[in-house]
Amino acid sequence: MNNSLDYLAYPAIVSNHRQSTTFRKKLDLGHYLLHKNRIQIVKPTVDTKPPMAHTHHILKLSKLQGEQKKIDKIEYENKQLCQKIANAHRGPAKVDCWNEYFPKREGGKKRPARNSRRYIRNTTRYLLSPNQ
Repeated sequence: MNNSLDYLAYPAIVSNHRQSTTFRKKLDLGHYLLHKNRIQIVKPTVDTKPPMAHTHHILKLSKLQGEQKKIDKIEYENKQLCQKIANAHRGPAKVDCWNEYFPKREGGKKRPARNSRRYIRNTTRYLLSPNQ
């Protein structure tokens, strides 16, 4: 048997005759020895450092902006309430809480006319009654 066939660089693929060269064997042996020397030099170490903290994960600007908007809104409402209290102390006593009634249907505009017609009909009925 040929000595060059003892070593195959890629044993799974045997179809190419160039794979079984002594030159390739020398290159592979050199790479293997270099790797072996590097492995022997390496000293085992344990990485005890915490993982790198990315600021965009820790400091979420959108949340901070939302909180700032809430704080600004609260401060604005407090300022408005303080102004109302100051106006109430300064000026004469007034009712500042009106319960305004809003009609729930559109027929509310016709209701006063209907009521006035009923009033007129009832008053004329009593005026014309013979009992008085």
